[in-house]
Amino acid sequence: MAVLLRPMLPAAERNAATIGFAASAAVVLDIDAIGWWFGRGDASFLGGHRGLTHSVAAAAVIAMAGAHVLAGRRRASSIKAVFPYLAAVIMSHGVLDMFTTYGDGVALFAPFSMARFASPLKPLTGVLLTEMLILWVPAVLVLAFRSRVRMPALASVALGIAIGLTGLSSVNQPGAYMSILGERISSAGRFSPDSTRHLIAAAEAGGSRRCVAVHDTDAVVTSGDVTAGGWSAYRSAWTSGHASLWWRTARRSAAPSDTATLSVRAIRLDRPLPLGVERDIRRASRSGDTLFYTLKERMPVSAFRSSVRVPTPGQWLFIATMDDNWGCFIFRV
Repeated sequence: MAVLLRPMLPAAERNAATIGFAASAAVVLDIDAIGWWFGRGDASFLGGHRGLTHSVAAAAVIAMAGAHVLAGRRRASSIKAVFPYLAAVIMSHGVLDMFTTYGDGVALFAPFSMARFASPLKPLTGVLLTEMLILWVPAVLVLAFRSRVRMPALASVALGIAIGLTGLSSVNQPGAYMSILGERISSAGRFSPDSTRHLIAAAEAGGSRRCVAVHDTDAVVTSGDVTAGGWSAYRSAWTSGHASLWWRTARRSAAPSDTATLSVRAIRLDRPLPLGVERDIRRASRSGDTLFYTLKERMPVSAFRSSVRVPTPGQWLFIATMDDNWGCFIFRV
């Protein structure tokens, strides 16, 4: 957005220092989620992720501070010459977050009101290709036009970026139930209903196995050989960054070890899982749209306890297995 909004700057103010500060300041707003890198969740004193740092007030304060620094270092002729541009670029972060399919909205008017706002239109799905084509490719085109690049070269740059991003966004989906995800996405960026049904059927793998739908009021639910608890408090705990569940299997582990291991797979059912969100989850690995959690407890095991905190709200499929124990749960966070 620092490039796309560049025309807001007077010609004499268009320098690397001003544009670089605007871009950096817009990115650093996500410092409110830095706790996830250390397993501590969002910064609650900032109102959580997309709270105070994403507000109009924060954009104005940061822009004013930046304008003072730039003017003081003679990178800007005056504060008022660059302030509108800086404020617009910084505020664009919060505004664009309102158009994403993930997250709980943006507290635009914090600290005066912590009410969160989100757009009913959500084209930013977290899929790398989609977001790059909507945001980055236009920026490259604007830059190219401003630099008076000839049209053949311009077309080559745009096409090259699009092809490259398509490759980056293509993730192999191993396993029978994962292969279904290839047909998943509709024009709205959602999984198709048929794809979701096929995915659940593949997880059940026939026979008497059934995935169980968990309701908000359900505290403990059993599916197959696995009983899981903590569901009724999961959603409220999730928003504060401390969601947890416990798991109990019908049969003990047959492994010749003093440690029992339960594997939990979490699959987002309604939309593709944004790239990179697994970095926010401790002790979780990712393959395609599936997150893998490995829970270990010393024998004898009464129950497995873990955070198993999913990174985004939405409808999720949890599949828990240990030896021949199996359980499958469908839950909306």
